[in-house]
Amino acid sequence: MVEFEVVGQKFSTVHVEAGVYPARLSSYEIRTLRVAGEEREVIVWTFEIDLEEETVEIEGMTSVKFSIGRKPSKAVQWVSALLGRELKPGDKVDLDELIGKECMVKIEDKKLSDGTVVSRVTDVIRKPGKKK
Repeated sequence: MVEFEVVGQKFSTVHVEAGVYPARLSSYEIRTLRVAGEEREVIVWTFEIDLEEETVEIEGMTSVKFSIGRKPSKAVQWVSALLGRELKPGDKVDLDELIGKECMVKIEDKKLSDGTVVSRVTDVIRKPGKKK
């Protein structure tokens, strides 16, 4: 089992039913995790989801690695979904300009080490009908 700890701020513990939801990116933050004694930087993406009774924020996490090719990194896949187009070599993206972009997010349950079940964004999907 690989253990990791968050250095600094904790992750949110929101829980909603697993599924795919319309969402919008509300913020992102570069954080440092300690995995097996080594520190790694990650991007914690925060998405707003409108439920019937309230709007909640759900987090997802990717590496800071941005690679394109046969198997693009998760961060590249998520940015492409938010932009509504595939990224190409040489493209420059300002992550701040993604704030407020609409998309679909896949949410799954994750069990924390203390047994708490929380919801996490595990995939970001281009919003239907978006063509570019």
